[in-house]
Amino acid sequence: MKKINCIVVDDEALARQLLVALVKRDSDLNLVGEYANGAAALAGIHEHHPELVLLDIQMPRMTGLELVEHLVSDEYLESKRQLPYVVFVTAYDQYAIQAFELNVLDYLVKPLEKQRFAETISRAKEAIRQRELCSMTEKLMALVQSDGESNKKLSDSSEAKVEQSLT
Repeated sequence: MKKINCIVVDDEALARQLLVALVKRDSDLNLVGEYANGAAALAGIHEHHPELVLLDIQMPRMTGLELVEHLVSDEYLESKRQLPYVVFVTAYDQYAIQAFELNVLDYLVKPLEKQRFAETISRAKEAIRQRELCSMTEKLMALVQSDGESNKKLSDSSEAKVEQSLT
């Protein structure tokens, strides 16, 4: 199974280092970037296409909420890429409703509880695996359908040749 690409975004160096350490401890996660603000993170998301983003809310230049709103409304979706799953990791609980309105996977309040973080990462892994399974199923269905159409054309062509040879 391939590793899940993950980005950590937090303007507080210690909080970012803690999240990075937690990500690196998990053998299923692959840290592809860490950023101190939303603008840099947005560029990193476009560059690395992570499946999971651990994101602070209160940051300079662009908040975590603004970053997610930007992703939902920009060319990221137009590029046919799936949005990464987002887990907000913040000291502020007052943004939870806004966060869930943006369909984030989870909302963790600092200081982090290891058990709660582990449960969230487990849920993220399952969601990502389900998304990959759905994607593979869609590709397989398209392949089967196109193969069926090719076989029908081949069959129709063969039938026409047999009819021509009989006449």
